[in-house]
Amino acid sequence: MAPLHADRHEQVKRKKHRLKLHKSQSYGDVVRRTFFFQLRLAADNLRDLMLSPIAIVAALLGLLRPSDPSWALDRLMLFGRATDRWINLFEEEDKDARDHSGQTLDDLFDHVESKIKTKLDPDTPAEESSWASCFDAFQASRQSRK
Repeated sequence: MAPLHADRHEQVKRKKHRLKLHKSQSYGDVVRRTFFFQLRLAADNLRDLMLSPIAIVAALLGLLRPSDPSWALDRLMLFGRATDRWINLFEEEDKDARDHSGQTLDDLFDHVESKIKTKLDPDTPAEESSWASCFDAFQASRQSRK
């Protein structure tokens, strides 16, 4: 039992080391991250809601195969880990460190955000198409009017 506890402790320590704290540079960045966090929370909750009955079915299916009763539940756990990485609830997946095959929900958000901004203002360069930069521009124009 001690090795299992030590193993878990080491995993938690590695996760804490991986966790990066973001230094938000602007109000727009905080608003954007909060909005996307809410969307990731909704995706996570929806996934959990769907996985709950599927887990019961997986356990029942496993009982039908006495030689390997956990086969369905094990596959469900692998799927759950993959969706955890994809949802990226707490921004653990570093955008710069992952390869192209390890996309997350954030990549989808970034793509949609870029498309909407380009549609609203086709002259805006791609690097300035984030909501955060628009919010910053709005704040700057508001400050200049005061």
